[in-house]
Amino acid sequence: MPNNSSMGYNWRESIFFKKIIKVTNTGLSRPALYIASCSIGIHRRARPNNSWVQDGSNDSIRILLVCGIGGIGKTTLTKFVYNLNLGYFEISCFLANIRETFKLPNGLVTLQKQLLSTFLKNEKVEISSVDKGIIKIRNVLCFRKVLALDDVDETDFVEVIFDMKDGFDYGSKIIVTTRHKSLLRPQLGHEVHEVEILFTIEENELFNFHVFGEKNPISEDYNYKEYSEKVIEWCRGLSLGLQVIGSLLAGKSKDVWRSAIEKLREIPTNKIVYKLRLSYELLEDDHDQNLLLYLCCFFEGMKKDFVVRILDKCNFYTLVGIQNLIDRSLVTIEYVNEITMHQLVRDMGRDIVR
Repeated sequence: MPNNSSMGYNWRESIFFKKIIKVTNTGLSRPALYIASCSIGIHRRARPNNSWVQDGSNDSIRILLVCGIGGIGKTTLTKFVYNLNLGYFEISCFLANIRETFKLPNGLVTLQKQLLSTFLKNEKVEISSVDKGIIKIRNVLCFRKVLALDDVDETDFVEVIFDMKDGFDYGSKIIVTTRHKSLLRPQLGHEVHEVEILFTIEENELFNFHVFGEKNPISEDYNYKEYSEKVIEWCRGLSLGLQVIGSLLAGKSKDVWRSAIEKLREIPTNKIVYKLRLSYELLEDDHDQNLLLYLCCFFEGMKKDFVVRILDKCNFYTLVGIQNLIDRSLVTIEYVNEITMHQLVRDMGRDIVR
């Protein structure tokens, strides 16, 4: 009479295989996330992140910070990479709009419930506190998984996730999209990828698609080329700006284009301003906020050492403040040590001062 050993597996292995079947069935039914049909430049810009996810390392649980200014395409790129890799991991979870949810009463518990409900599918989830949520999530975590956390700005939420990290199997990946380059402690050993802006040809194709409905419009549409170039120069690779303004100008006459572009120079469109202003409002204190406004109005393009010398006399903590603005992708320091920023950030700052 055959025993368990001669059959090649025991009851524990049987349970293990049942888990595999359950997770496999779950994985097969996981829907891909929605991404706009015209995502120009996405393959090129997502390549570093996708290579990171697929690097095959199984000796640790790895963390990636995807950083950049609001409207540059962090969420879209992360969704794209997430969709590409659904088959590589036993469990996948994408938590969206974390910053907004975190601000709600019991927001952290709500996010824990969302995470658990993804892992447990249709099972009812009850969590009464953050600590109990950590324990429950640790208890259900198994196998390799990819966890994408979108629009994170609070270190408290990240700390809770990392408290649960020990429950993840080696080979798991955690992707965090954020405007804050220094969100995580250096000792966590994470990687930081800054989202690249669009190439010039990609800017043209994206703008044309939203205006004319195709990436390379017929020649008669290029009566608008002069105005198109002005919009593209103004947006400077910011995907959201090209999409929003392109949609606003679609089907309009050349006179309307001329008027709209003049208006945009004075009054940036609300959707773009909202995205950029969030980065301003999320700065840690009014010192950093006021510093950004001073830079927007008076010091863009000037040497950093000169700006520090002037503003330190005005009771700014200029050096640390500039670093905070760099971490938020609001300003950059060029190779000649000049302070620069995206034109839309500059316009947003000047609009706040008006």
